[in-house]
Formats: sequence, structure tokens, C-alpha cells
Amino acid sequence: MGALAPFSSAVCPQLESGDPLSANYAADALVNARIAAFVAASARLHELSLEMIGKASRACASMAADLGAKVPASDEGADPGSSTKASCGALAARIDQLLEAGSAARATT
Repeated sequence: MGALAPFSSAVCPQLESGDPLSANYAADALVNARIAAFVAASARLHELSLEMIGKASRACASMAADLGAKVPASDEGADPGSSTKASCGALAARIDQLLEAGSAARATT
């Protein structure tokens, strides 16, 4: 489940237990089907959001490396999402430095 894996089972155990459509949520069949469909859709949305976070994180890390930004160390185990925050934060700071340097260079010419 990626960066947010420690939280997925706390939110909904069925997200970790395989196929949410096969789980039993309610005694009433119609209610069970509706809840199962909702949980399945939620699980897919969760998966897609984790994919998007991963892509954004890799993009930040790649651009930060290309621009020579110093990315601080992070510990995903202790702080999920910390590597994304670190690489995107370092990238933003490096872009700010480059823009400031460019502005200063123009002001002196």
C-alpha cells in the first residue's frame, strides 16, 4: 500500500484483507452489496492516490537531483511520507535559490 500502508487497516480492515467485494458487512444482502461496492471503490481510490503520491515523489526526487538540491535524510518507517516531503521541500528551496540568483544577476546587469 505504499507510504500510507500503516494507516489503511486502521481506517478499514477490508482494504488489507483481499477482495472487499467478498467480505460480509451486513446481514441484509442489499445493504451488504452497497457497502461492499463502496468499500471496493474506496480501496481503488486509495490505490490510485498512493500511485499519484509515488509519481509526485519520484518526480521531486529526480528534479531535485538534476538541480543539485541537497535532500535531507528521511525515515519512511517512522514517518510515512517523509521522503516525499523531504525531496519536494528540497526541490522547492533549490528552485527558490535559482530564481533569487537569477533576479539578483539581472538587477546587477
